[in-house]
Amino acid sequence: GGALGESARIAQLLDDVAQLQAAIDAHMAAEIDLLEQLQVLEDRLQVSEDALRAAEDYRLRVSEERLRTAEDRARVAEDRLRVAEDRAWATEGRLRASDDGAAARNTSIDAI
Repeated sequence: GGALGESARIAQLLDDVAQLQAAIDAHMAAEIDLLEQLQVLEDRLQVSEDALRAAEDYRLRVSEERLRTAEDRARVAEDRLRVAEDRAWATEGRLRASDDGAAARNTSIDAI
């Protein structure tokens, strides 16, 4: 009965090896599945980061453009203010000249 018992033990060992191989294969398949899921998540994260960066770049560009527009408006307002001040000085000068002329005429009339 020794050979038959040895043969049964070998068959049992082969069965054990086959079960271990099946378990290893299942484990490997699960690991590959997890790695693929991880890759999908990393890809989604990359897309999200790219979208966030693009949104931040856009917001920054818009802010810079608004700032430039505001600075341009401020320069235009300063130019208009300078023009208005120049006109005011010119008007004041004309009024003073007119007053001086009138005073001179009055003086000459008084002299008569």
